[in-house]
Amino acid sequence: MAKRAPGPKKPDEHEEPGAAEIDLALIHAANLVLADYFFDPNNEAEYKARYPIRQSPPNKEPGDLRGDPPLIEDQTSLGSNPVRWRIDPLTSRYGVRVTLRQRGFSATIDGLWQLQHETLRNARVVQRSGSLKAIMKAFSDLLEEFAPEDESDEELEDVLAALTEGADSDEPPLFDETPEEPPPADVDDRVRLKQLVDQCSRRPKADIPPDDRLWLEMTPQLLPVLMETTVQAMAAKPRQRNRVDVCLRLLTLQLEFVRYRLDRGWDWAKRMLSDYQQRMIELGREETLDQQDWFALAAAMTEARVPVSDEVQQALAEAGMTIAEPAPPEELLASLRSVSAEMASMVDSPFDVIDALSSAGAVMPAALRSFMTTELALSPHAVLREAVPMMLLDADGGVRRSAAAAMEQIAGSDTVSPDWLRRAITVRNWIPPADRPGVDRAIQKARLAGVPIGPWPGTQPGTARVPPGDVMFYASVVDGSGAQSILAVSRSAKKGLVAGLLLKHGVGVADAWVDPEAPRRDINSMVKELKSAVVCDEVERAYVDTVVQHAIRAGLAHGDVPSQKVLEIAEYSVSPDWRDRGLDVAAEAAAMFDALDAQDRTPAAREASFRRMLDWMADHDVAHSWFEDHQDVHRLIATVPRTDNPAALRLVLEQVLPAQRLSWAERFLLIALWCQSASSMVHRGWARDFIILAHAVAGSEPLESIGPMKRIAEQTVLTARTVAW
Repeated sequence: MAKRAPGPKKPDEHEEPGAAEIDLALIHAANLVLADYFFDPNNEAEYKARYPIRQSPPNKEPGDLRGDPPLIEDQTSLGSNPVRWRIDPLTSRYGVRVTLRQRGFSATIDGLWQLQHETLRNARVVQRSGSLKAIMKAFSDLLEEFAPEDESDEELEDVLAALTEGADSDEPPLFDETPEEPPPADVDDRVRLKQLVDQCSRRPKADIPPDDRLWLEMTPQLLPVLMETTVQAMAAKPRQRNRVDVCLRLLTLQLEFVRYRLDRGWDWAKRMLSDYQQRMIELGREETLDQQDWFALAAAMTEARVPVSDEVQQALAEAGMTIAEPAPPEELLASLRSVSAEMASMVDSPFDVIDALSSAGAVMPAALRSFMTTELALSPHAVLREAVPMMLLDADGGVRRSAAAAMEQIAGSDTVSPDWLRRAITVRNWIPPADRPGVDRAIQKARLAGVPIGPWPGTQPGTARVPPGDVMFYASVVDGSGAQSILAVSRSAKKGLVAGLLLKHGVGVADAWVDPEAPRRDINSMVKELKSAVVCDEVERAYVDTVVQHAIRAGLAHGDVPSQKVLEIAEYSVSPDWRDRGLDVAAEAAAMFDALDAQDRTPAAREASFRRMLDWMADHDVAHSWFEDHQDVHRLIATVPRTDNPAALRLVLEQVLPAQRLSWAERFLLIALWCQSASSMVHRGWARDFIILAHAVAGSEPLESIGPMKRIAEQTVLTARTVAW
């Protein structure tokens, strides 16, 4: 899930430019008000006593006002036009809303107040009105009210000038730069985590509350604390199963959140995940935990898709072994085949075989997976042999080539089925070209042996798992990280299909899952949740085919392959056409632009379209995630004083966005295609503006002349200034 920038809201019609700078000033003003209020230890103690539980009140959504009296209402002591402020508690733990008002001006700022660090985190301006002059007057008065007595008028003038014109100064920034990595978990973090575990343990099957999920995502430093909490729960006597299950759920979620930061290039996330793996190795060697619990910690890494090097996998595998004395190779082989036979008796399909193997993926080195592939191929159990084509979708190229060799070895009419051959042909198009020759030889050998190509489920009578016409697709708009969610669901029956794909454009298929027998209540709930969380609509199958194939091609460009779950979803949703077909972004954008009416392609029409897009971005939350969020971007912006936002904006427009230009064009093109495919007429009406934007960004005109791209640059600066790591 991409972080949401505390993005600028739609300015007044007559407001001067500089939305990012204005919002930054308002957030700083809110910090001043909150720091002054909570400086009094009695106020802090009263707040903690008043709200000891972070559970949202009944009939309230996370982030809503609690409806309680305000914590404080006060005003500046200056003149006849004071600035009035009010602090209200939100339903999220430590959630606060600061409302500022002065004649001709008002603003509302939401965030999470971190008591120990006196910082308003995840801050965003949710409302503001008034001219730039009125806002600057209020900001000036607040600075004078809360500034130290020895602060000079000249220093105050520097702050105000920086918000409107920028500051050409070598002086250090007035506000502290956001840190490059999260601080260690503090006492408040640990207390809240314990409360969360306690609450969820009482209702282990309930979903984790949304405000707690947000808190976990914004507090990645809890990962080592969560791991130790999980280990303690596992080692407790008597064992509390609910507590262990809840800890594992939270641990998996936190591993995924930290992995998101790793994907964005943060060094601290790499160190944090490495420390987790080293702690795993220590626990295995110390034999602190039962082996089953130790493997559950490893499975959390696999489920969170944390990358594990082969060297670490080898160390983890060795640490997880509890055999007192090495057994002779023939005994180990006999034991392995006995386990394989037991597995064959417990699974219903080859997909179940891969699921069983994947759960131990973090502790199974590539060499061992290659060996297992050969053993599956040579097994007397058909269900194990049928799983081998899915081993072509292993993340390691060596394993993929071993699978191809094993398939060629057994490709005969007595050993493989038509479904085996169909899956091999399908998967062949999802792997890198260098890995395909061995698969081609296996396919050819099977065809020469007389093995027919099995029909796709649903294309012939009696083969449908889900009737082809019964599947409908929902897709979200692409967010700032390039992520897009797709949900495939069956229309009718008390139980049916629900499957999800997470596409990361420019990366590939990031995640996939499927439940072919979900209760109708759960299906309806998932669709409702998706629609309420993001901009989403029912889309045509052709659109899903296009974006999935584009994602497969993007993954292959980096040497990555989709998981076997994608094949399983393709079979359940009857999607036989998925290949590695990517879009030519520039050519497609040009073709769609040329198809517009002539009056929509004029310079004046394009400028009007950009203005409409700016309004769209102000009105839709997904656009607040449209910014560049990478460690190198934060460091680049930190090279200029915090007071000089115009200089930071130039850096982003000149050094950051040009390298990502085609990626942004790709996202806008995919949204344009989404609009054309959407069932809602409202969403279809957005297509023209996204086509014009995609065409402009895919071209060569200066980025600063494209209004939405300049807004993205502003949001990049604002995020780097206000949202740490």
